[in-house]
Amino acid sequence: MSQGYKVAGGDRLGKTIVFARNQAHAEFIAQRFNVAYPEYGGEFARVRTRRTSSSSTSAATSTTSARTCPALKGRCSCGDSSPSSDGDAVAAERIREAIQAIATALLPKKTIPSVAEQLPFLDEVAGDEWWVDVTLPMLEVMRLRLRDLVRFVEKTRQSPVYTDFEDTLDEPTVVDLPQATSGMNWERFRAKAQAYLRQHRDHVALQRLRRNEQLTADDLGSLAGMLVASGGDQQVDLAWVTERAGALGPFIRSLVGLDRSAVNEAVAGFLDESKFSVEQIRSGR
Repeated sequence: MSQGYKVAGGDRLGKTIVFARNQAHAEFIAQRFNVAYPEYGGEFARVRTRRTSSSSTSAATSTTSARTCPALKGRCSCGDSSPSSDGDAVAAERIREAIQAIATALLPKKTIPSVAEQLPFLDEVAGDEWWVDVTLPMLEVMRLRLRDLVRFVEKTRQSPVYTDFEDTLDEPTVVDLPQATSGMNWERFRAKAQAYLRQHRDHVALQRLRRNEQLTADDLGSLAGMLVASGGDQQVDLAWVTERAGALGPFIRSLVGLDRSAVNEAVAGFLDESKFSVEQIRSGR
């Protein structure tokens, strides 16, 4: 809060993103922030969640289910029936531990008919003797018999681990990145700038621009300031805008348009200098 990038004349911390492990972690970060800075009334730090197709399983790292057991997700195709390397042996042992955990969790659920049918087999798989000299065909049979039962295993949650330590920070340094504008999206910037300029359509510099009048240095300065103000909390790099759009005057005019009378006046001046038929003049207008 004291060393971060400031906006609003240095009175407020700029937009800062802190990535969390999962939803609970994000909510805990926001909670600790509110405890440390109660003067903001719980409104300064907000939790933003982005949902993806895999987000529901990404946080469930401790759950023992088919999601963590390759032997139940697809066909068992490990090549030779015996481990060919230390890595294969470790993988096989992990699969064994996962399957035994599933079988052990299913054994008490005798009231479920489909589980009750497999109780003798579950008892064997939960033990150690079944795994002695196990073969790929045995694993495939096991996979087929257990895959429809996994949904009855209750998910377990790992208790969070809390730490309490003080970070050691070096002195902050400013890194100049002239070719990068952090977090700036061109189309989003155009939309925000256009909305802001339309709200300030009565500004004298915008009025002159829309009427196609000659702009002064003060007018150009005012227009540049309005572009910066349109960014809100997000810093606007005018050099980046000029590089993308060219001169600021024509760019801003493309956002706010020309006054109708100014268009007619420009067309009339052009027609006075050239000879056109009536049809050409009508189509041009």
